[in-house]
Amino acid sequence: MRNYHLLSTLAKKNKVYVISAKFKYSKYPGTYDRSSAKIYESINIDYRSLQMLLRFFFETKGNKGGRNRGRWMRKLIDSFPTHLLFGEGGFMYIIHSYFLAMHIIRRHNIDCIYSSFRTHADHIVASLIRSTRRDIIWVADFADFPIDSVVDNVYLPKFQRRCLQIILKRADAIAGVSHGILSTMPVTDQEVSLLTNGVDANSVGLEPMPFNKFTISYTGSLYGKRSVEPLFFLLYKLLKEGQIDGSKIQLIYAGSYAEAWMSMVQKFNLQKYSVCLGAIEHDKAIEIQQKSHINVLLTWASAEMQGWLTFKVYEYIRAGRPILALIQGSMDKELDALL
Repeated sequence: MRNYHLLSTLAKKNKVYVISAKFKYSKYPGTYDRSSAKIYESINIDYRSLQMLLRFFFETKGNKGGRNRGRWMRKLIDSFPTHLLFGEGGFMYIIHSYFLAMHIIRRHNIDCIYSSFRTHADHIVASLIRSTRRDIIWVADFADFPIDSVVDNVYLPKFQRRCLQIILKRADAIAGVSHGILSTMPVTDQEVSLLTNGVDANSVGLEPMPFNKFTISYTGSLYGKRSVEPLFFLLYKLLKEGQIDGSKIQLIYAGSYAEAWMSMVQKFNLQKYSVCLGAIEHDKAIEIQQKSHINVLLTWASAEMQGWLTFKVYEYIRAGRPILALIQGSMDKELDALL
């Protein structure tokens, strides 16, 4: 979403050429106006392409051992050098994108390239381009923390940081969605700029009527330190004590972590109030946010890792409904100031 809005803005006064993965895994809608830029597709063979063959390692259903296997494999894939082969995009994507980009640059006289994390693959492609075309300006963007000490998402974090430093050393500028993310970047003499997400002004005020029942919704992922258990515990107590009328409330979840949601729902005996929709189209998720009485925001932070301002935050702001933020760990001062 961040890249799409940046693309749309840049295309208003510039010619924009985009290299995107050929095989898509996102459920974001295909209704975006693709006429604003010329889009080239690059071959991507990564861990998701091989997921059917390696289902045993990626299995998140069933016993605890299966979840642990998925976790260590996920960490391995997000860590160099494994990431070069099987990370998002994969080695084939890096090579194909590089030669495709060089062709586009020569044909259209490109003078600036932009790459965004996630994934590392795009930054690697940009670094390769910059190594052969010193005249081109390269802006490297980060919307997430590549190395997260709170969720322990990579092996050998010092080595991963060094790899990231090598990749970014040719960048002219580094942009980040928050001060927290920028503070973790291994920069040398590059220009560092804050480039926050924003609210789509075209959709503000187009809110549908709220649900008939008092609705608390969460639309998103339930990985890492994200947990809705503190809210469920409080609801369980209030319902048990009769302080709220259960017939007038509902809990809605939309996302690809239905099993994790239902596990927490069952833990607090809230099945009769839960509506688990699973993975749905992005437009439908936006509608749920706009019709809910409270939108739940789940995140995590520590004293060293703050400013996890995902695009979800701005979707919630756009919805114009109250936001309940549950933060695992320390108070996120940057998020607190925004909300």
